[in-house]
Amino acid sequence: MKIITILAFIFSTLCACSDPVAVAPISATKKKYDLLDFNRDYISYESKAIDTLLAIKDWDFDKTKTGLRFNIDPKDCSGYKPNTGDVVRLSYQVNDIHDHMFYDIKDTVIHVEKDYTVNGLIEGVKMMCKGTEGTFVMPSYLAYDIKGDKKKIGPREVLIYRVKINNVIKNTKND
Repeated sequence: MKIITILAFIFSTLCACSDPVAVAPISATKKKYDLLDFNRDYISYESKAIDTLLAIKDWDFDKTKTGLRFNIDPKDCSGYKPNTGDVVRLSYQVNDIHDHMFYDIKDTVIHVEKDYTVNGLIEGVKMMCKGTEGTFVMPSYLAYDIKGDKKKIGPREVLIYRVKINNVIKNTKND
């Protein structure tokens, strides 16, 4: 054991004494493009993972232009759909893709596009009417993105929201 320790010490001393190797600086522009490429690749990977999840669970979901996957029941929602400033009373549950529940929120209120909340939730709520239920599979960039919620939800988590709209109060003000 002493021999291994002595050899490790000699090896680390020899490596530490070698001349420093010059490393070319990376330009800020290259860093920016590398980061953009990484994010594009990650979004593509995440989208494929969501599609695989939906196929495995045999869920028939539609997809918005932003990448939100959704299934609303009933599909033919003919009532008033929430707009900016409307007050929506809803209940929802937030799970990860392994069905681990993070939150089970009963009867809460949001002001559409006025309160800070998850972009994917707002997008989904705006497709619903009073009394409808919906399930939304959100890529991380429509949920809590790279930060998580700093409580239960980690960074870059794909989330499943199960939402029920209890009531919609139309905004009568012009704000």
